[in-house]
Amino acid sequence: MKKIIFLTLKLLLFWLIFFSIQHTFFLLYNRIELKGVSFGEIFLSYYYALVMDISASCYLMSLPAILLTCALFIKKNNSIIKVIHIINIILIIVCILIGISDTGLYSIWGTKINSKALSYLAYPKEAIKSFAAVPYWQFIGIIILECIFFIFI
Repeated sequence: MKKIIFLTLKLLLFWLIFFSIQHTFFLLYNRIELKGVSFGEIFLSYYYALVMDISASCYLMSLPAILLTCALFIKKNNSIIKVIHIINIILIIVCILIGISDTGLYSIWGTKINSKALSYLAYPKEAIKSFAAVPYWQFIGIIILECIFFIFI
C-alpha cells in the first residue's frame, strides 16, 4: 500500500515538474514578446499555472491511478507497472508535441493553442504556411531531446 501511494505521489511530482519545465521553455522561447514584463509577473505566472498543472496532472494520472489501485489486489503487479510506464511514455510524447507546437506557433498566431486557433486548420494551405515560419528542425531536435530526458526520468 505504501509503495502504491509513493508511486502515485512520485508520478504527480513528475508531471508538475514536467509542466514547469514546459512553461519555462515557453517563456524562454517567447522572451521577445515578454519585454516589459517584470520578474514578479513571470514568477506569478508559475503560481497561476500551478492550478492548471495540478488539474492536468490529475487527468493524466487517472488511468495509471486506477491501474495502481488494481495492483493492490494482484500479487504479481510487475506487469501492471510496465503498462503504467508505457502509458506514461505515450502521454509524455503527446504532451511534448502539444507543448512544443504551442511554443512555436504562439509567436506566429499570437495565441496559445485553443479552439479558435485550431479552427484555422479548416484552411490547410494557410495552416501549412504558418508552420513554414516555424524553425521545425530546431523543434524536432528539442522534441527528441525532451522525449529522451523525460522518458529517462
